[in-house]
Amino acid sequence: MPTHADAQERDRAITHTMAGGLRWRVRLHLLPREFRVLLEDPDAFLTDPARRLAHSELITMSSLTGSRGSEPELILRRLNYGPWRHRLRDIIRPTRAERAFKHGVAMELAGVPTPRVVAVGVDRRWRWPVRAYLLMEYVAHSRTLGQLLAQQDRVTPKQTRQLADIMARLHQAGFTHRDLKASNLLFNAQGEPCFIDLDGVRRHRAVTRARAIKDLTRLARECLAKGLAGAAPWFLKHYCSQRGLRNELRPLHMGVLGQLAPFLRE
Repeated sequence: MPTHADAQERDRAITHTMAGGLRWRVRLHLLPREFRVLLEDPDAFLTDPARRLAHSELITMSSLTGSRGSEPELILRRLNYGPWRHRLRDIIRPTRAERAFKHGVAMELAGVPTPRVVAVGVDRRWRWPVRAYLLMEYVAHSRTLGQLLAQQDRVTPKQTRQLADIMARLHQAGFTHRDLKASNLLFNAQGEPCFIDLDGVRRHRAVTRARAIKDLTRLARECLAKGLAGAAPWFLKHYCSQRGLRNELRPLHMGVLGQLAPFLRE
């Protein structure tokens, strides 16, 4: 069996290759051989309506099922460029797909729960971004936080602790997520949450109180009608305990309540 160090080295291994006019970065040990043809023509895997999960001005997403099973194994996302200013911004920085891939690998290695990213492919013409693709693992039998909240009266005590725990792990590892909505938190078949849609993830030397308050407020806004507001003291107590920040409990509580005040009055 490989040692822990060997496994970490393998997970860090990224192969650079050209295929289908795209520059790919691939974690080959995570990409089944039958799907390697995808690198030559990813759009061919996005045209089947039966596979498609989403399609909009900003994203096209499909699930990929292998020959050996009925459950999908991978998710392929094409980051569509809508308004021209999105392309303009990405001339001087990595594309959204590249940033999501980089943050996905870093979050995985830091122990922050997220589906493993497998590959990213980008087509640029004179630095102008034309196409970008992100391939990641499929989480079977999963439901988003939004779907769970639609099915139940309120956030359960267990879910409150789970959400506090993953937020603590995210921030302790130096990450924030500026798109913390209920559709971007996924619960797997075992009822364990993870972060998805990593376009909004940012990495910092340290997550300041102000940044933590912004993230926690975003999450609280999503759950206000389902009881997280009432569970806020317990949520924050667990969050601070997990981060070793017990003295921050009151400042964080007051900061989040202050940010939520306009929404509580509605």
